[in-house]
Amino acid sequence: MVVNKPDQTIGLLAWKKWSLASAVFVGGYIVYYLTINQHSFLPELLHHVGLFLAAVVAVHFIYELLVKRDEQAAMRREVSEAVATTINAFMPSFERWGFQGFEQDLDFKEIFEKLHAGDELLWLDTYAPSRSIMVNHLTAALARGAKIRMLAISPDSYTARCRAREIRQPGFTEQTFLDDLGSFINALCVELEQGRELELRLYDDLPCVPMYIHIRRGVPIRGFTSYFLSHASENFAHAKWGFTDDGMLNHFSEYFESKWVNAKPRDLKSSIGYSDA
Repeated sequence: MVVNKPDQTIGLLAWKKWSLASAVFVGGYIVYYLTINQHSFLPELLHHVGLFLAAVVAVHFIYELLVKRDEQAAMRREVSEAVATTINAFMPSFERWGFQGFEQDLDFKEIFEKLHAGDELLWLDTYAPSRSIMVNHLTAALARGAKIRMLAISPDSYTARCRAREIRQPGFTEQTFLDDLGSFINALCVELEQGRELELRLYDDLPCVPMYIHIRRGVPIRGFTSYFLSHASENFAHAKWGFTDDGMLNHFSEYFESKWVNAKPRDLKSSIGYSDA
């Protein structure tokens, strides 16, 4: 086994510390014992000094061997509890609601790659601007046996136009939004025709928040949500959620299901001009 130099240095220092302490204890006790029956000034002074040194080192040994480890463990517990208290003071949702922090750049590829056979993804958004990338990951997840239910905004709805007008990005227009939305739905229609476990419904009510909820055996195990602001939502940080009893994942899933029921099935081909050609 190779021992690196820092480990050797730490071991040497520890050995020297214990050796020096042992030497002081033994030396102090010897001085104390040799002067125990002498009553002149100097021997009596040495007698008390020896007793003091032996007692101090003995206390040190007792502390190091019996007390220090428990004291450090207690300190770690206190620090851990203090940190948890501080975090919960700033973010009470940390434990109660399943909040796990923010993803600065959401890895959409990973969301689909973690879908195993039998898993389900509840996907609510207006549409996916990066459809050329997103659809490839979606197709791969479907091929592995995952199920995906997508709620996209209806292109001919007033809500879609309202959302398009909110986005303030250079070169982006309301028509760009609607054209990209139609192209995204067309791309999903190709997958729908393959007979895979993909379901698509269009909504025309409030969009709420974009969300990706990973379901396994009927239980929402993780999810991501973002915001509809003045840029495309994929450009914003996403909140990460984990499962807790009655946590936010449960509420997100419940909201998705209610919105799914209200999103009436559409004749997608006629509503967006989709054709087989």
